[in-house]
Amino acid sequence: MFHSLDWVSTLMDTERARERICSALDAIDAAHDEVLCQTPSDVVGNAFRIDLAERLQVQDRVNRGLIYRIFDEIADPPDEAGCVPAVRRSRPASWRMTSPELRRQSSALAYPDHVTTTEYLGLVEHPRAWDTQRVPPYRDVGAFNDRATGYDAGWRGRLHHTISDRTAELAVRMVPSADAILDVGCGTGYLLHVLADSYPEAERLAGIDAAPQMVEVARSFARDDRLAFTHGVAEQLGYPDHTFDLIVSTTSFDHWSDQQAGLIECARVLRPGGRLVLVDQLSRWLVPTLAGSRHSKARTPGRAERLLTQAGFRSLQWHRVHAVIINAVTATAPV
Repeated sequence: MFHSLDWVSTLMDTERARERICSALDAIDAAHDEVLCQTPSDVVGNAFRIDLAERLQVQDRVNRGLIYRIFDEIADPPDEAGCVPAVRRSRPASWRMTSPELRRQSSALAYPDHVTTTEYLGLVEHPRAWDTQRVPPYRDVGAFNDRATGYDAGWRGRLHHTISDRTAELAVRMVPSADAILDVGCGTGYLLHVLADSYPEAERLAGIDAAPQMVEVARSFARDDRLAFTHGVAEQLGYPDHTFDLIVSTTSFDHWSDQQAGLIECARVLRPGGRLVLVDQLSRWLVPTLAGSRHSKARTPGRAERLLTQAGFRSLQWHRVHAVIINAVTATAPV
């Protein structure tokens, strides 16, 4: 009798989960059909149209990533009805990707971004040999400049605040005390303000961002003399060696033009044994989606670990930050 009741409970949980997922998808369809399609675009204005288009683009990338995740999880064992192979055969060929194929795509995109792996290894041995003039322009700077003024009030800003709050909590756990802190890709400065409250003993909190309008907004919000914001890029931080105890970066890593060079710079300006907290969309689920983009880099934990190790970092640890794809890796600078 116990086993029978247990089976019924499991079946009910399965049905509830299916109903919740289907209801959520129905709500998305309703929003598209009843709201977006039937609302004249001139009613909402240009700024909202642009923001909405970008949000739908992000949703599309995430949805495709989830599709690959679902089919990756059911690639091998079919359920009791044996229907999975038939379902997979009925889907477009581009969706049918097995676990080995995911791993191959991840490995194929591991190296490099803009210079060869041999040159990267040389930079680790001779950081000063890196030519800052070789840094390609950052993409999307214009878009971030355009949305800087209202960024914190929009959905991106609210999401970034949540991620930043959790990043600050993680940073305090990893580095209980810090005199000097740097935020690479600081945006409007929200995270640095949170860190200023979390580290009352810190003497210096610096932020750097590639979008000048973001920096201007960050400066206008600053109410703490310890905070300073600079226009610049990760590949050319401009600080002396061994300046900071802690470096944080949230959802900026994917925008770096040369991720390896940026990590080498982070290692250079960290004090021996200092900590890096790197937060971004780092997930195996997104590999197939991003592999087809000429702009995006494969955001996989394995690739991030390789880049960090080549930059000289050690003691890497992974942490879940938000949802299923926003993760953090913490690393220690060379002693």
